[in-house]
Amino acid sequence: MNKVNVIATVGISLLGGLKRHNISVELPDEEIVKELLRVDHHTICAEVSSTLSFIRDQLTEEEPQDLYLLTSDTPDGKKIGNILKLYFQAFFRQVHVFSIENLNGEKPELFKNEGLRNLVKTIVQIVRVTSNRGDRCVINATGGYKA
Repeated sequence: MNKVNVIATVGISLLGGLKRHNISVELPDEEIVKELLRVDHHTICAEVSSTLSFIRDQLTEEEPQDLYLLTSDTPDGKKIGNILKLYFQAFFRQVHVFSIENLNGEKPELFKNEGLRNLVKTIVQIVRVTSNRGDRCVINATGGYKA
């Protein structure tokens, strides 16, 4: 069976999902994940809905291998990345989180000149490493700020 890795961009839509489900962002990350696992994945956030729909609908003949979450270089991005890592561990062999340096919408010049370049470099590195193992990658760019 072929193995496929998913690279997913991550935004802050999870914060809205937590609010919709009356889950406090102040809870420990593990408690947040326990609460999230009790609700319909389609209503959590773009990253969860699209990634789970993708692996269930599109990868029927391939085994999901690793998930690579690419977050913004912000405190919210790092917290959301950790929550999603814990959430997705039940669906993937391994979940990796990369905080992309200068991928921060509050610093438009750095975002444009360095953040986007760092995002592309990270994606290329992931694709190289996984292709050297004989795996392939798909990109789910649903989450996050669209330049």
